[in-house]
Amino acid sequence: MKIERIEKYEVQKVKTIGVDVTHSVFENRINAMLYCTKEWTQIDDYYVFSLPYEHFAVEVSERDQKNLSDLIPFLMERIERLSELEAEKLVQVMQQMVFLIDEID
Repeated sequence: MKIERIEKYEVQKVKTIGVDVTHSVFENRINAMLYCTKEWTQIDDYYVFSLPYEHFAVEVSERDQKNLSDLIPFLMERIERLSELEAEKLVQVMQQMVFLIDEID
């Protein structure tokens, strides 16, 4: 395997918050925490959402975070047994987390 290009960027600041989504998203079907990490870099700012129980993570640029609802089909494809309603609820929590993480100093 040949590496074509390596991009290096320096993370200037990182914040992470976690929310228990056991009841709000999964209605007690599974115990799960959703984490949101915001990274400030020289190039762009990113949100990384992870759901460790499902071995799932997705990175969203700050400019794309306004369209998180576009992730619903992707979430349903990548997270086993996730219903459309659960995907919609998960996106709502993600949107709230973006607001919260930007408010925290």
